[in-house]
Amino acid sequence: MNVPARSCALEPSFTGHAILCGWRQKGLPLLCTRAISRDEMLSKATQFYEEAWAGKLELMDELIAEEHAQRDMVWQQDPRIGREKLRKGLKYFRSIYPDISFTVQQSTACTDTQKVFVQWSMTGTFEGEIGQSSGVSLMSFDDEGRIAETQVYRQALPAEVTLAQRSKRVEPVEQGVLLERSSQ
Repeated sequence: MNVPARSCALEPSFTGHAILCGWRQKGLPLLCTRAISRDEMLSKATQFYEEAWAGKLELMDELIAEEHAQRDMVWQQDPRIGREKLRKGLKYFRSIYPDISFTVQQSTACTDTQKVFVQWSMTGTFEGEIGQSSGVSLMSFDDEGRIAETQVYRQALPAEVTLAQRSKRVEPVEQGVLLERSSQ
């Protein structure tokens, strides 16, 4: 059966290579235009973790969309919106862990979308103690090839637990999960 392809409602206005999406609408395959190649997405995701987190914050303008949404599923499930908020967050985190270092363990691009999964690990020193964490991030790219959204699933770092307990913002519960105290 010959089924005509339909274009995505979100199809960008530029010309790029078309790929067959796995999505279907009314039984018809959708053709999407990808603004950025898989290799470029993987490269930019690695640059973000291994270079921007190492202090090369000038890369933020190139890598991160202006209205980037950051969701840290440990601390802030409500997104922080904006490249500048993310930049400030990196600066703050680097002030706690001045020698922070990320390593991308593996990454893979989704077949039919502008998304990548990145498995990473990090180490850094806080008050003389080495902290380690690992996690997985789902990063979505916009049509300009910048990271538009990041969902981070990770372990809480010991320094985060310590600082949170000092500020009494959160209390630890079983298995290292942290919950915000209800504001009553």
